[in-house]
Amino acid sequence: MKIKNMVLGFSLFLGAFFLTTIPVFAADYVGSGQFPAGQSVRWKFTGFSGGYESHANISMGRWHTYTDVSMLKVTSNEDIKVTVGNWGITAWYGIAYICDIYGNCDNTTAWSNTFASCDLDYNAYFTATSAEKENTFMHEAGHCLSLGHRDNVGSIMDPDRSSQTWLNATDKTLINNRY
Repeated sequence: MKIKNMVLGFSLFLGAFFLTTIPVFAADYVGSGQFPAGQSVRWKFTGFSGGYESHANISMGRWHTYTDVSMLKVTSNEDIKVTVGNWGITAWYGIAYICDIYGNCDNTTAWSNTFASCDLDYNAYFTATSAEKENTFMHEAGHCLSLGHRDNVGSIMDPDRSSQTWLNATDKTLINNRY
C-alpha cells in the first residue's frame, strides 16, 4: 500500500515522550471524495423504528462527538438517509450507497468527487444485540463519510460484524483528515 500521509502524535511511556506515527493509507478510504468540508453532514432516520432509531442516534452521535465531522440530525434535506427495513436474507447487515454531485452513484467516480448523498440501509431481517446494531450503523456511516474497510481488530471499519461500538485512534484520524 502507498502511504498517503503520516499523522504525528506523542506517546507517554515510563515518563518519557516518544514520537509515534499512525500510517494513513489511500486504501483506507473508498476514494478521494467526501461531503463538503466545513459544513455539517445532515442525516435523517427513515423506515420503521422498532428501537432502531435510538441506536442510529447513538452511532451518529459518536462520529459527531469523537471526530471533527459535525453530524446534524434533520427531518429533510439530508446528506445521509438512514433507512431500516427488512430486506430478507442478503449477504449484508448494512450497506452504504454513495452518489456524487454529478449523478454518479456507488462507483469509483462517485467516491472520488464531492458527495451529494449517501443511503445507509440497515437490514432488520437479522437478529442483533444493541451493540451489533450500533456497530452496523457506525460502520456504514463510516463508509458514508468516505472510509473503506480496515481488516484489523479495533477499527469500526473492520468488515466482520462485531459488538464494538467505539472508534479507535486510526478511525478518528482518518475522518479528521477529511473533515
